[in-house]
Amino acid sequence: MRNLLAGILLTCACVCLSRATEVEGARFCILPEVPEAVERARAVFVGEVSEIIEPLTKDKKAPPPDRFYIIKFKVLQSWKGTTFFSEFSVLSAQGGHECFAYPAVKKGEKYLVFADPLYVDGIRQEGWSLITTCNRTKALSIAADDLKRLGPANRPHFDFRRSRKSKVRNMSAEHRAKQCVQVYSVAKSLPR
Repeated sequence: MRNLLAGILLTCACVCLSRATEVEGARFCILPEVPEAVERARAVFVGEVSEIIEPLTKDKKAPPPDRFYIIKFKVLQSWKGTTFFSEFSVLSAQGGHECFAYPAVKKGEKYLVFADPLYVDGIRQEGWSLITTCNRTKALSIAADDLKRLGPANRPHFDFRRSRKSKVRNMSAEHRAKQCVQVYSVAKSLPR
């Protein structure tokens, strides 16, 4: 009886391990080092989740922008691909059904984001980025080592030309100087 029970347990363990290996093999990825992750990313930044938009469909054959969550971040620091105080959106499976789904992010939380370009059938999809378990995206609270390796973030720069061009022309020199001082004060107060 004891040998029979041991045989059954051994058989079950072998079956479970062989299936786990098969499944894990299909879902294996190597986390890149920071320099490689920066090189392959479309954008690298620290951001606060400002909005999470539900997928339009659960159909796995639908294009990724329709079947993934859209996570909008308010950019707080930037190393590549975006500017300070802007908004940057990425696609995420939010821990769902996808093989490499990044765990669910939460509104109001801050993350170090490595936004990789999205490829569909080997073709880069311009304008879309993705976070997965195969890039270095992580909660800011556990990102100290990566932040250290990244070094200082890019200095903020402000471009008023697009939205305020006509107003700037009509401002007095004194008023423009006051605005420059305000912008400089904001930029100086940012963490480095």
